[in-house]
Amino acid sequence: MRARIACVLTFIIIAFTSTVTPRAASAGEARTHDGFYFRWTSGAGTAGAKTDFNGSSFRVSGTAGEGDLAVGGQVFKKLAAHLTVWGWRVSDPDVDDLRNNETTQLQGVFSAGAVGAGVTWFLPQNTYASLSAGIGKLTLKVDDDKTKYETKSGPALDLALGKEWWAGPSWGIGLAGGLNYFSAKDRKKHGLFDAESTWSGVSYSLRLSATYN
Repeated sequence: MRARIACVLTFIIIAFTSTVTPRAASAGEARTHDGFYFRWTSGAGTAGAKTDFNGSSFRVSGTAGEGDLAVGGQVFKKLAAHLTVWGWRVSDPDVDDLRNNETTQLQGVFSAGAVGAGVTWFLPQNTYASLSAGIGKLTLKVDDDKTKYETKSGPALDLALGKEWWAGPSWGIGLAGGLNYFSAKDRKKHGLFDAESTWSGVSYSLRLSATYN
C-alpha cells in the first residue's frame, strides 16, 4: 500500500513540475534527445505473484528492490527504441494461503527477471512514458535448500512514467513511478510448488533514474 501511494505521489509531482517551462533547446544542441540512448533506474516498492491449484490459492509477496536497464537509440525526435532488462527481488517474502487465511514468512529470496524490447516517448518538460514487453520468469531460493525453484518463461511487461532534469549536456536524472507484470506457468520438476499452475502478479515501485541521450 505504501508503495502504491508513493507511485501516485510521483505521478502528481511529475504533473506539477511539467507546468514549469524551462529554457527550450534547439534541435542539435546539447540537452536534446538524439543519438545513443541509455537509461538506468533503481528503486523500491512492493512485488509478488499469485497462483491457484488443487482448489487452493497462494500468494508470495513482499517489499522489493527493483531495477531497469534500457539501451538503444533515438528513432524519431520524441521516440527512442531500446533493449530492456528488468526485474525485482524480495527477501524473506510472505507466503499467504488465501483459502485458509494463513500467512507464513519464507526464509529466502523470491525474484523475477525479464528481457524484451521497448520504446520511450518524450513528453513536454522532459517527462517521459516508457513501455517494454518481453519474456521473464520467477525464481525462488530457500535459505536452507540449495535447489533453485523457478517457473517456465512467460510474458512480462514494464511500464514507467517519469520526470528528469538535465544534469549536463547529455545526462539527466530524475524520478519515475513503475509497474511490472509477469505471468508464467510453473514447472512440474523444481517448480515453485511443483504443479502445472500459472503464476502472475503486478509490482509497483518508486524509482530513481539516470539517462544518457
